Amino acid sequence: MATFNTTSGRPATKHSAADLARSITVRQVLCASGVRVRNSKRSDCPLCKGNSSGTIAFTNRLWRCHRCNEGGDVFSLVRAVNRCDFPRALRFVADLAGIRLEDCRNADFHLELTARKRHRERLEDAANKLSALEHALLLESRDLIHYPERKRLKVSERLAALSRGEPERFRGEQEGLWLRLQAVTASLNANLPIYALLSFGAPEERARFVLHPELREEIIAGVRWAGSVRMADGKQVEVLA
Repeated sequence: MATFNTTSGRPATKHSAADLARSITVRQVLCASGVRVRNSKRSDCPLCKGNSSGTIAFTNRLWRCHRCNEGGDVFSLVRAVNRCDFPRALRFVADLAGIRLEDCRNADFHLELTARKRHRERLEDAANKLSALEHALLLESRDLIHYPERKRLKVSERLAALSRGEPERFRGEQEGLWLRLQAVTASLNANLPIYALLSFGAPEERARFVLHPELREEIIAGVRWAGSVRMADGKQVEVLA
């Protein structure tokens, strides 16, 4: 497969377009195109009409939308998203890889691509480890939210019943319920900011929280003080217990 001169459309180098395609991943193209990537294997589909949440399944080299049945390799994704011809897609891929098409003539081109690939793989490995740590903390905080919330609902329902005149089941039941309500509310107040941050916070804020345990108390104190979490688009999600 020959590469093409993006102005003339004629073969430009002895190297193949596949060399450039191997220098980036489908995930990189999705992110560069503003598509929401849900996890390491799923993303939204920019081509579908209607709800397309997580309908694209992808690997490093291939993608497929299970809703609109579009799919292919890196170049097909670039062409579909940007609605462009192959030469322009080639330019897009080269720019994303940080490679000038003119440099593809150099003898060291393959060596440079290999170095870039190794660097990208190291970054992806670090990103995958960060994502796994973040997910584990999210599940932990979710459990610490759901159990107290269920307890709080039950306690609140019983207190409402007592206020309507139902008799106490044991002496001092109402006082004990109020103490339990205070305890579960305190637990929610302690863990809800963590859950909100890991669920809705901007990626850099989540990474800072996950990678720096020594700063977590300071970060959560800031969330409590602000009463909200900043999302990636700059909007604020209010945190209420």
